Amino acid sequence: MLPMSEPVQGVDGSYMQEILVPNNTLVFVGIQACNRNKAIWGEDALEWKPERWLNSLPNSIKEAKVPGIYANLMTFLGGGNACM
Repeated sequence: MLPMSEPVQGVDGSYMQEILVPNNTLVFVGIQACNRNKAIWGEDALEWKPERWLNSLPNSIKEAKVPGIYANLMTFLGGGNACM
């Protein structure tokens, strides 16, 4: 089961918190959308603000549990070191 960050409404109108993903299914993570998510980054999520990384990160970011520069995405994907 793949947990969702927020409930998703199915075609039958019911809400799901997780989705069954069969073994060997290739799953793509929408990093670009995630890094612009206002629920995580705030209303100014679309603004380039390098100072976000100079201060202590808000709990909404720490608890998001998504790959990215903060979570060493490049290493996670087998690439080199991540940097801004």
